[in-house]
Amino acid sequence: MSIKTYLEGLYNYNYWANHRYLKTAESLTEEQFHRKQDNGGSVHGTLLHMMSTETIWWKRWQGEYRNDLVETLAGRSAEERIFTG
Repeated sequence: MSIKTYLEGLYNYNYWANHRYLKTAESLTEEQFHRKQDNGGSVHGTLLHMMSTETIWWKRWQGEYRNDLVETLAGRSAEERIFTG
């Protein structure tokens, strides 16, 4: 398998999984969306995590990855990471 085929497969799976997760999230009430689950997180927090990790990977692919940025983001809440960069 070529690296291109492998990466396309990963991209397609990620697109499928994200779409499925977002469709499920759309059906939740506001309370359900923010409710803490047994693992301590919420659907809202998971979506923020998904967005921030995709941003970091996108920056890595563009050659913009910086360890200091990741370390700074790791110490902040999901909301802070998304809304303040």
